[in-house]
Amino acid sequence: MIEISRVITIGQYVPQSSVIHKIDPRMKILAAVIFIIVVSVVNSFAALAALTLFIILLIPISKLTFRFILITLRPALFFIAIMGIFQVLFYQQSGNQETLWSWWILHITVQGIIASMKVDIRSLLLYIFVNMLTYTTTFVELTDGAGSLMSPLQKIGVPVQEYMLTIMIALKFVPLFVEQLEQSIKAQAARGSSMDSGNFFSRAAKVSPLLIPLVLNGFQRAEQMAVALEARSYRGGKNRTKYRVLRLKPSDIFVMVFFMLIMAITLYINIRWMI
Repeated sequence: MIEISRVITIGQYVPQSSVIHKIDPRMKILAAVIFIIVVSVVNSFAALAALTLFIILLIPISKLTFRFILITLRPALFFIAIMGIFQVLFYQQSGNQETLWSWWILHITVQGIIASMKVDIRSLLLYIFVNMLTYTTTFVELTDGAGSLMSPLQKIGVPVQEYMLTIMIALKFVPLFVEQLEQSIKAQAARGSSMDSGNFFSRAAKVSPLLIPLVLNGFQRAEQMAVALEARSYRGGKNRTKYRVLRLKPSDIFVMVFFMLIMAITLYINIRWMI
């Protein structure tokens, strides 16, 4: 039996009482942005190894299990592997390259393999870190934190509250769609249709007809959401009050300073050991 909810965990929140769960969401969003920038900038295996060690230490601190993280990697591994293969076959760099195999426009070089490994490591680190942000932060906290960080844009007429509401609803619909798709697959299995047999393409062909009612149900949910907001006279804007007001604590500032220190050390390692 296919258990999609155990594999696709994008947008799911894992309630725990860890230190990371208690950090101000604004600090976590800023940390995610800085981490994305650092991962994109570094270009040495030493720096990538330092970031990997940081992620490995971060997992038990957040009270998440390594088994859970490995399970959540399964949906991304296929796409990361495809991206790595294309990087190897179509890698082009000026200068002398040590070619291992060549045919037509396809070339396998040592430099291409090294670049592919770096791209795959970056992708895995980004996928895990961004997912950990959603595992340790609720949708409401994420939208409140992002809205607070973007609140200065309201002075130039940007409807920040409306954008944050749209993002929150979009993220919230991801686990709902996954749950509904899993229910549809189980209903078909109860009627004698085996969805988890055959190769990847045959299983995809069996699941694809279920996507049409899923999309239609999504439009119906969106319409119901719009009617509910209108019925409650929802109005976004800068004058809207909040039940939960975000306030920075000394522990939040300490964690952010510590995180910035780790990122600075990583950049130094990248400059010092360019391998």
